[in-house]
Amino acid sequence: MTSSAIAIATGEHDFDFLHGNWTVHNRKRAPLTSSDDWHEFEATAVERPLWGGLANIEETPLTEEVGFARLHEYLAKIPAASLDAVVTIRNYHDLKNPAEVLPELKRVLKPGGVLGVVDSRTTSGRDLPTHRIADDVIIREATAAGSTLAGASQLLSNPKDDYTKTFWEARFIVDQSCLKFTR
Repeated sequence: MTSSAIAIATGEHDFDFLHGNWTVHNRKRAPLTSSDDWHEFEATAVERPLWGGLANIEETPLTEEVGFARLHEYLAKIPAASLDAVVTIRNYHDLKNPAEVLPELKRVLKPGGVLGVVDSRTTSGRDLPTHRIADDVIIREATAAGSTLAGASQLLSNPKDDYTKTFWEARFIVDQSCLKFTR
């Protein structure tokens, strides 16, 4: 049996026609509300093969953080001291107004509650073009809002990252922060 006959028999390449970049139209409900309002926006989805064609993965990196600029308004609707934990993964760098959001995050956490931050690391500052942020910026902003740094893990650290690519370009080698704050 030839290798192409084996591929057909296993279905390895049945969905190869999906590979590539696609313009997609998205709808998202207003977050953290009981509203029936929908945000609509365009994005580019990227479909690519995994494991030699045995599977596909589709990713849709969003160019605009829908509702993220108004996060503090959504958080204001959550009762005080009602959450045990809040975890933000690869989006802290997008905060438009951390001085407004972080006090709200602290307010909604129960005493002793945890704020976890995982984000793509850079060497200094907030690097908007590559969607990265330095640990010291996150720590300074969170502690200024009254949270206490309770721990930092190197679990997602990667010394092979050169910090010049976005998370989506370098995601398998990206160096990431893992920070734990408490109320």
